[in-house]
Amino acid sequence: MKSNTAPPTPSTGPRTLSVRQVLWLAFSALLLLVVAALLFASLAGTSRLAGQLADPLMASINRETATQLHRMFDPLRQKIMEDFASIQLGRFSTKDPVAQKDRFLPALHALPLVDSMMVGDLTGSQFLVMRYTPAAYRSALFAPVAGQLPPPTSDPHRLQFFTREFRPATDGVTSRWTLWDDSGHTAIHHWELPLPGFDGRLRPWHRAAMAQFRDCTLDEARAIDTDLVAWTEIYPLFTTKVPAISAAVAARDPKGEVLIVAYDLALDEIARFSSQARPTPNGQLFILTDDGRLLGPPNDTHPEASARRSAAILQPPAAGTYPALTTAVSAWKGVHANRTARFPVTIEGARWWADFSPFLIGRNRPLWIGILLPESDLVPAAEDHERLILAVGGIALLLSGLLAALLARLMSTPVTALVAQARRLAALDLTPQPVIPSRVAELAQLSRTLQQTRASLHQRILERETARIELAESELQLRTLAENTPDVIVRFDRDTRHLYANPAFALATGFAVASVQGRRLDEIAHPPELIRDLGQTLALVFADQRARTIEFDYPTPSGPRHFESRILPEPAPGARIVTVLTVSHDITERVQAAEALRRSEERHRTLIEAALVGIVVHQAGIVRYANPAAIELFGYEEAREVLGTLQWESCIAPAYREQLQARTAAVLRGETTPLHPGWELVRRDGSRRWAQSNATMIEWDGSPALLSFIRDITDLRTATDRQAALEEQLRQAQKLEAVGLLAGGVAHDFNNLLQIIGGNATLAGDASLPVSTRHGALDQIAGTVERAAQMTRQLLAFGRRQALQREDTDLNALVTDHVRMVRRLIAANVHIELRPAPLPLVIHADRGQLEQVLLNLCINARDAMPQGGRLTLQLEAVSLDAPEVARLGLTRGGPYAQITISDTGTGMDKAVLDRAFEPFFSTKARGKGTGLGLAVVYGVVRQHEGHIAVTSQPGAGTVFTVLIPSLAGAAVAATPNPLSEAAPASAGGTILLAEDNEPIRRLATQTLRHAGYTVFCVDDGEAAVEHFARAPEKIDLLLLDVMMPKLGGYEAARQCRALRPGIPVIFASGYAADTINDGEAVPAGALLLQKPYRTDNMLRLVRRLLAPARN
Repeated sequence: MKSNTAPPTPSTGPRTLSVRQVLWLAFSALLLLVVAALLFASLAGTSRLAGQLADPLMASINRETATQLHRMFDPLRQKIMEDFASIQLGRFSTKDPVAQKDRFLPALHALPLVDSMMVGDLTGSQFLVMRYTPAAYRSALFAPVAGQLPPPTSDPHRLQFFTREFRPATDGVTSRWTLWDDSGHTAIHHWELPLPGFDGRLRPWHRAAMAQFRDCTLDEARAIDTDLVAWTEIYPLFTTKVPAISAAVAARDPKGEVLIVAYDLALDEIARFSSQARPTPNGQLFILTDDGRLLGPPNDTHPEASARRSAAILQPPAAGTYPALTTAVSAWKGVHANRTARFPVTIEGARWWADFSPFLIGRNRPLWIGILLPESDLVPAAEDHERLILAVGGIALLLSGLLAALLARLMSTPVTALVAQARRLAALDLTPQPVIPSRVAELAQLSRTLQQTRASLHQRILERETARIELAESELQLRTLAENTPDVIVRFDRDTRHLYANPAFALATGFAVASVQGRRLDEIAHPPELIRDLGQTLALVFADQRARTIEFDYPTPSGPRHFESRILPEPAPGARIVTVLTVSHDITERVQAAEALRRSEERHRTLIEAALVGIVVHQAGIVRYANPAAIELFGYEEAREVLGTLQWESCIAPAYREQLQARTAAVLRGETTPLHPGWELVRRDGSRRWAQSNATMIEWDGSPALLSFIRDITDLRTATDRQAALEEQLRQAQKLEAVGLLAGGVAHDFNNLLQIIGGNATLAGDASLPVSTRHGALDQIAGTVERAAQMTRQLLAFGRRQALQREDTDLNALVTDHVRMVRRLIAANVHIELRPAPLPLVIHADRGQLEQVLLNLCINARDAMPQGGRLTLQLEAVSLDAPEVARLGLTRGGPYAQITISDTGTGMDKAVLDRAFEPFFSTKARGKGTGLGLAVVYGVVRQHEGHIAVTSQPGAGTVFTVLIPSLAGAAVAATPNPLSEAAPASAGGTILLAEDNEPIRRLATQTLRHAGYTVFCVDDGEAAVEHFARAPEKIDLLLLDVMMPKLGGYEAARQCRALRPGIPVIFASGYAADTINDGEAVPAGALLLQKPYRTDNMLRLVRRLLAPARN
């Protein structure tokens, strides 16, 4: 696309330069700068350049020397820190030479500079491993055995060494020496040397290690930044007199003994290293100690250089031997105060450069690396450097000229083409142009940018034309939509004039669109309320430019309709809107549906609010809704006190919370739960009501919640409890009636037992009879007393009053025991036949209630046979299937125990049979029957989820069949008898006995004292507490009668245990166990001794309680 616009006229002004001219000017400036730099370098002079070359050269020599020294010392630092840890692990000792030799030998191979290794303690005992070298061979210490020792090997791959043990003696030390071969396994020679006045604790390494000793671990030392390794001053070795420095460390071993491990580092290797170094042809490298003594003399070309070096070691530099070195060291010590320095020095008229740098062996233990370089060694290098600079400068000058010409050519051509393209683009000539090639990246990028600008401008023109076409199409679509939508669309200006109205306006209002065009809102016959409300809303939208919504009723030609109108400001150029668009939608059906929904919700709300059952919605443990019945049940007055604040769990008694929480979790999992039979609801004032509830899961505010229905069953529960109490009274009356019936038989049996006891007591007291006869009489008395006690226990157990207590019981054993008691109630002319089941019949039942059932049925059978007859009790196991269970009205099928009680009595006719289980119905004469027996039997059987049936015919007898659910395959656990346990052979302890019956108290006291116990006797509970309070710790056991004057045994035991918790107690009583202490269980740590008791049984209980205390 081309434009006819003329290109802009170039403006007049200062003369511009071409790219070529600019580049030549830049090259000229660069050329002048290079020439000036070369001239300055030439004028600097050779001497100054030599000084500049000295700094990097000396720094490089210093680094190389320090690296060599690090290689000498660093392995030793690492090894000695390993030895510090080994001491603390107990791996070092001065008392095991063989083990220490084997431990030191690898280090002797690995550390060539180490001359010897020692381990010592605070007594002066030491063990040493040392290289066997020519210096050692020639030492004065080996003079006494020089003829006996072979000379050291000259093979560098073999290592010979000797060990030395120092043991303190009265006049110094005794040293034991051993020479070993290179394997360390073969001893070549042993000898001993006395060392008068020698004290190992005065050795430099021993004193340095103890001065640096820190009683800590390696990690603790690092934490406090403590250097554990001690370095000695440089000194001649004790054996070879070679200059050396020792590194030592002290630590405490696991036995608490402080040990020192030390290494002697021979420094002759440093001397060899410095003497062989030649930094420049005439330069010198030397090593100094911190106090200025020579440790490593410099390279020396003197004929006696070796002797001169040996004499100079550990001596200050001598002016006659090393004049240059002496002058440099003096200047360093004087001017630079023994600090790191690099400086020039004039020696014998010549200029030298000196460098002194420290090398730290240990903390505060430096060696000094010294370098001396004569300037004469540096001048040739400086001159060569100057010639190199001039040559490079000339070449650079030539290359700069060539490069400038090339750059001028590379830049001027593409820049000219770019200017031409820019002029065409300014004239809106959008014809595609080629990209101008250029080796200059910026120029190539500029060309591409011009082409992108042309393409972008061309694209924008096309997009604008496309947008114009699309806008026209969009306006057509919107007009089509507005003309055909059922919504009423009207455009108003600021004066509320109708600028536009669609055809739906005419249908809704009945006014033609042309008749309202250009007229104001109040000029149209709209309802006055609409004119007022819509006019106000239009004014607000024009004022704040915010959309609004209003609703209104309008009398359309088809009838009244309800509209919702959205009033929208239309954007316009500038900040001020000039028109507003209203879109009105007919929502009559939606409003009618909402009203119907509101009326429906109101009806449901009325039903819920008026319900007598509590309805609660709780979510995440919080009550979200509660109807008035629930609010009243919770004890509140207003809903705001409950909703959103009341914790659902706080309304549940603690005993039932776990049950209801489990039911809540089950409902939230989608499981169906049955109606809860009853739980205690805690009201606001703390009072409790019995409640019955069920729940289902609902959605509340988008989250799962529980809808619970709660019914107050307190009154029903009270009535049920009252009925249960009446039934219990009825059963107890039946028991008392049965006890009365048993009394005659029991009295007869007791008379017989008393006759046996009296007769045998007479025989036992007759001294004329043989001893065996008298002993037999005593055995008869003991057995008779036991039978009497058993009879008393049965009678008390039968007559006891207690709640339903089910336990696993063998029905065979229960009926067998019961038959023995029933025989006393039935005349001798009635034959009783018992047919037990072949296998145990285990049921889960209340033993006392089943005994009452059997007794009532047996008594009825007896009364039906006044002339005698047969009473049969048959037991068997049966299994009921589903049809049989349904026929009998039972709750489950499976195994049952069946008891069949039949007699050959008078029988019953159908009229009597139909009323047999009615309360207070009886066929017996007045005063001989209450009519409650069979009613009680029926209630007990149903309470055990069983069934009872009766068949009878007049003159043919009666058959009662009782079914009780049984436990298939179960067995009754044997009850342990504490009286049958074996008693220990030994006895001992102090017992406090309280018994109000004097003969029993005397008998128990004599028995216990005869058994070896100490006994204190009192006759009531108060006296027992007073005696115990005087010395609680001296009493081992309490033996208390339950029923005593002043204070009973249970209360006396409680008061004594308050003084001494857990003291063992035995309660003695002639009453049934459940009638003692209001039926409460015997406390922990206590046993019950039932009267009458045998003395050996009493002793078994005493020993049983005292045995744990003795153990």
